[in-house]
Amino acid sequence: MHGQVNQEIDGNQRSQLMKNWLGSTDEWLYVETPVMLEEGSHVHVGEDFFANFGWTVLDTCPVQSFRFLLVLAPIVWQTVEGWK
Repeated sequence: MHGQVNQEIDGNQRSQLMKNWLGSTDEWLYVETPVMLEEGSHVHVGEDFFANFGWTVLDTCPVQSFRFLLVLAPIVWQTVEGWK
């Protein structure tokens, strides 16, 4: 999925690809490329989510982002480690 998202130049189409990739999203979501996710299905973003280029998530367990989150800085890493 990385390739499809990162090669898509149309922002609306890229947003739709991200909605299909992520575990859950609200209506508005926009991500600049490149984006790297370990799984994707473990990432849950809230309403009105924006991530600047280089957003990287190591989502080996659930990662929850809340409403109105703007990841404005370039090259932001989110890492979560969970044990059962």
